[in-house]
Amino acid sequence: IIRTLGKLIPRHQSIFKSNQFFHGISIPEPEDMETLEEKFSDAHPMSLNFMKECLKMNPDDRLTCAQLLESPYFDSFHEDQIKRKARTEGRNRRRQ
Repeated sequence: IIRTLGKLIPRHQSIFKSNQFFHGISIPEPEDMETLEEKFSDAHPMSLNFMKECLKMNPDDRLTCAQLLESPYFDSFHEDQIKRKARTEGRNRRRQ
């Protein structure tokens, strides 16, 4: 996570340090970074942008679910859903 998204925010660091399960363990520092673009080099830019909005380290900076659903990433899904609905309605009208 740190290697791709960057350092943990102070709140996450505090939670990690105060968790007894992780007592005596330090958060490793990655030797090199690997951006989402490098990790997913074949991904469409729109997909990468969507991932970036979902994976911001600080939850306060992430888009809400409602905002994410409005993303252009879902446009093709919305179009397919509209087409399916139109076909279903057309079949229903013919049956009547």
